[in-house]
Amino acid sequence: MTAKTGKLLLAGVILALGLRFLVPVMGLTGVVLCAAAVYVLEDSAGAIKGDGLTIKRRISTLVLLAAVFGTSLYYRQLYRAFKMPSVSMVPSIQQNEGIMVDRKAYDARTPQRGDIIVFEFKQEGKMTLQCKRVVGLPAESVEIKEGRIYINGVLTLIPELPAGISYMNAGDFGKQGQALAVPADGYYVLGDNPAASLDSRYFGFLNKRVIYGKVLWTYTGIPLVKSMKLLLPHA
Repeated sequence: MTAKTGKLLLAGVILALGLRFLVPVMGLTGVVLCAAAVYVLEDSAGAIKGDGLTIKRRISTLVLLAAVFGTSLYYRQLYRAFKMPSVSMVPSIQQNEGIMVDRKAYDARTPQRGDIIVFEFKQEGKMTLQCKRVVGLPAESVEIKEGRIYINGVLTLIPELPAGISYMNAGDFGKQGQALAVPADGYYVLGDNPAASLDSRYFGFLNKRVIYGKVLWTYTGIPLVKSMKLLLPHA
């Protein structure tokens, strides 16, 4: 492997690490890097001039291809892109809008109030993925009163919740005057569009083990502008 190819491979690794959120472009990045690497290898071996590609060069090319494929597969296990299936999170997330989900977000921490999460939910005998906002945390008391959320009897503002949202009392777990005790391993989740959301008011509490991941951001089409912002230092 030439020094030029080694630098190209190093640049690819650095780029892959920098693009840790950009799963939608990982495939394209891999194709471009592979094409460039193969060209460099063939050029250095004289293949472009008709001298053929040596066994050593072939092995180097395969190693590079495997590295790019492995990196792409690794990031796919960490981050997944989905489409929002319903209107239950409007106006925060529109129906059919793309959402990027961090599958490992809660490996080292717990969900926080205001987080938008994706979780597994059995509906009509089939396991589906649903998206809601975390409102009540473990061991808290949650009550919906006059459209607002009361935690442990205190009016509580939900972080990042769009203005003007009013939660109506509904279901077996969201009745008027009903203060619910969240289990030590449970979470109370609500949709940002309460009138069209099947959430904890109806099915109760979520256990952490069914949480699939945290929504990082939303996008439509190819998220180039937002993707570039993610390359900058961030908290």
